[in-house]
Amino acid sequence: MIKLFWNTSRKQDDPFELDWGKYHEKNFKDWIYFFLQNINYTSINSEKEINKGDTVIIVDSGIHFKEHFYKMLKTLTKKIFLFHINDEHLDKRSKLIYEYFDYVWRTCCSPKYFLSNKVKCIPPGYKSGFEQKFDLNKERQFKWCFFGTQHKSSRHDMNFQLEKIKPNFVNRIDKFADKKKSMNVKEMEKIYFDTNFAPCPAGFFHPESYRIYEALQCGTIPIVESVYNYFDNVYPNNPLIKIKKWNEAKEIIDNWSHDKILYKRKECFNWWNQYLSDHKNFVRKKIYE
Repeated sequence: MIKLFWNTSRKQDDPFELDWGKYHEKNFKDWIYFFLQNINYTSINSEKEINKGDTVIIVDSGIHFKEHFYKMLKTLTKKIFLFHINDEHLDKRSKLIYEYFDYVWRTCCSPKYFLSNKVKCIPPGYKSGFEQKFDLNKERQFKWCFFGTQHKSSRHDMNFQLEKIKPNFVNRIDKFADKKKSMNVKEMEKIYFDTNFAPCPAGFFHPESYRIYEALQCGTIPIVESVYNYFDNVYPNNPLIKIKKWNEAKEIIDNWSHDKILYKRKECFNWWNQYLSDHKNFVRKKIYE
């Protein structure tokens, strides 16, 4: 029997890690469940429901505090797979713990995993609730939008370069997941559906961020910072707009014609959906082989 065990908020002694685990479980179930659509599995709520000979799919973030558990699980199960989310610090301990698993999908890639035959990098994904319900051809109101914090110098430069391009929509918050100032998914989705471009500065520790994939879900064109050609290395032949400096984005957002925007929107939308389909099939193949 194949069982799915969401383990982000269990066996966490550190209150900080526990809070983050609960955050991931709440916000990214849709992303993981998408990849498992073709898998016949049963969701479980406790390791006590795992029996000898089961195949188990684990979703976890703080794996580094649970090595003993995964070592035990390896001896009990027929196969064990891991979706490792939010290791943006690229913790050195991850690779050692991966040895307990038959295969690993992880967000936040690094070069040491590019050629791995046991680890596959996937995007960090989008928050649960983002849906692809929009008219791809519709002319959109906002030229660009941004949701997030202002940390890092490149984000200040982004704001400096783009703030005079109107109309735009900006929801700037003081800290990540600020409960008082953050917009909910449906509010953000509504803005994305009505926006042409989404500037996507690099995350605090890693080039990727959720906003890239939330934009793609909504038919909005991401503009990403090309850090060491990261996106071309991880996602070959992707159509994302990649820039070195934010004044390049200024020229694109302000000067592209409607036809050029529409062409790029469709190119990104088609690439994204093909990527999702291919990797959903890849997950099924790995789990059933």
